[in-house]
Amino acid sequence: MNWWIKVRRAHAVVPVALAAYSLLLLVNDVTTSVPSISLGSIVQARVVLLAPIPLTTGLFFCLESRLIHQEKTAVQPVRLLDAALILTAVGASVLLAAVFGLASGSGDVAAAGRNTLFLTGLLLILRPVLGQGAAVVPMAWLILVLLMGYRTPHDPYPWTVLPEPLGAPHAAAGAVAVFAAGMFIQFFFRPKRVL
Repeated sequence: MNWWIKVRRAHAVVPVALAAYSLLLLVNDVTTSVPSISLGSIVQARVVLLAPIPLTTGLFFCLESRLIHQEKTAVQPVRLLDAALILTAVGASVLLAAVFGLASGSGDVAAAGRNTLFLTGLLLILRPVLGQGAAVVPMAWLILVLLMGYRTPHDPYPWTVLPEPLGAPHAAAGAVAVFAAGMFIQFFFRPKRVL
């Protein structure tokens, strides 16, 4: 297990990613104007929607830091260790979002935990197909949502998940389902290797 910790570098990467995540949770009141293709106008998006990006990027970096030969011959359960890493990081992000959301009284901050579940799941689902290209999937989804995910400036489509309010049951169910599918794929499928 010692070589797995050194190779994955999770002890260094995940705390920094969680710190960046926490900083983005603190800027809940900051919004930015984003052009929306679906509306033909401007949408006011909260910067807290970006909070999951550092964590998903950090997790992707850890999972892609591999020594293929050692992993094939390892006696340690590498897939279980990777799954534990993902569950620990995402669990910490959900807990942080809940605490920061409760402290600030903001549902948008608390929803960042749900959004992290969703984007991590999406990343894990597409990683075996896209390989290293999957690193951009969470940010690409966020851009797609901002450009094409709104019916009115304050009403996102249900498929978007990210800007939906905390109490939206379809967003919570979708996030859990996508994350569970991603964990299943992470455990049973290996990403495409580009040489």
